[in-house]
Parts: sequence; C-alpha cells; structure tokens
Amino acid sequence: STSKTTIDTITSIAENEIGNLVFYAHWSTKQYTITWVDGNGEELYTALVNHGVLPEYSGVIPTKESTTEKVYSFNGTWSPEVVAATQDQTYVAQFNELARPYTITWKNWDGSLLGTTEVPYGTIPSYNGTPIKEGDKQYSWNFTGWSPELTPVSGEATYTAQFMSEVNKYSVVWIVNNSAIKTEMVEYGTVPTYNGAEPRKAADAQYVYVFTGWSPGVSEVVGNGTYVAQFTS
Repeated sequence: STSKTTIDTITSIAENEIGNLVFYAHWSTKQYTITWVDGNGEELYTALVNHGVLPEYSGVIPTKESTTEKVYSFNGTWSPEVVAATQDQTYVAQFNELARPYTITWKNWDGSLLGTTEVPYGTIPSYNGTPIKEGDKQYSWNFTGWSPELTPVSGEATYTAQFMSEVNKYSVVWIVNNSAIKTEMVEYGTVPTYNGAEPRKAADAQYVYVFTGWSPGVSEVVGNGTYVAQFTS
C-alpha cells in the first residue's frame, strides 16, 4: 500500500507538471551458484542457475583416480540428487567401482610365452589349459604347477610352468613255442629279466630240446621289444 501511495503521489505531481506517465514494473530473479565436483574432489563446472530451474551439467565426463585395488567409472548420477535450484549447491559425481585388473603373464619351462590374462585384484589367477613339455624316448614330462606359487593378484606377475620327469616304460613280450607267455612294462635303459619257469619245448620222436636263450639277445630297453625262446635239439 505504501508503494501504491508513493506512485499515486508521483503520478499526481507529474500530471500537474508534465503530463501523464507510464510506470513499468521490473523484477530481478534470484540466482544460485551450482558447483559440480569429480570423484577426486576437483571442481569440474560451475554455473549460475535461476531459482526453480533444474541445473544441467555441461562439463567433461567426471573421473576418479584408480587405486591399487579399484578402478572407477562414472555412473551418470550425482550426490545429492539433482533438483530445482533453491540455494547454492554442490553436486559430487558418483561412480561404479570394480576390482582393478592386472596383466598376468604365463610362460613355459623354456621361457616361451604361453599367453597373458587380465585378472582382477584379489583373485587367484588361473591358466586356461595345460602346459606341455615334449618328452623323448627316455623321459616324459608331467606338468606339476607354477613357479612362483599362485597367489591372489596384487599387481602384475609372471608365472613359469614346472614339470617333473618320468622314465618311459615299454612293452616287453616273451614268446615260447609261438605263444606270448608273458608281457611286461619295463623302464627305458633297464635290462629286462624273464623270471618265469624255464621255457620248454616238447620232445618229438627224434629229438629232445634244450632251452638256450632268447632271440634277439636281451639288452637295455630302448623301445617295445619281443624276445623269442631258442632251443637246441
């Protein structure tokens, strides 16, 4: 009412002195400072927003520094939830967190590369497959594990396949009178021994037969072998 009285008074004076006047009302809109902060506490973007208007972020994609254990990705939300401006406000970017991956390198016994895998922090790595070490006539090699021993991932690591040797065994067949009377597996480099009853060959009307040994002569095993009983009449 005071303002109206003042305007009426001014109008009356103006009409008396210079004629009619037109008054235009003007309002100033309240504005608020809206600040956007990344996951490291660094200011990303600041804007003045009119009262009642929903703030919009127009800065770069927020980031958050990874740690030894975790990596972070912006999930598109802020804390607190973004609402129409009624006061100065700071919004902090929110992130999804994942276990940080590390490169695990797998090598064979000779240092050759078997492959690499990305394994999350805190997870025990595993190799997909079984390493192989080629054997020879004397030895086969059996995979026994890794060096160093597998442990939960805490950084990049290299593991080397370990093997244990095993002497190969070969089939040795003993034949008497065209029949295999014994078959056994004998280690490479070992001289096989026939430990059954002495081979016999039945006498006929003319001859009797005496066992004289084996053909070929018994020797160290270097592969599958067959020995045939020999007789003299």
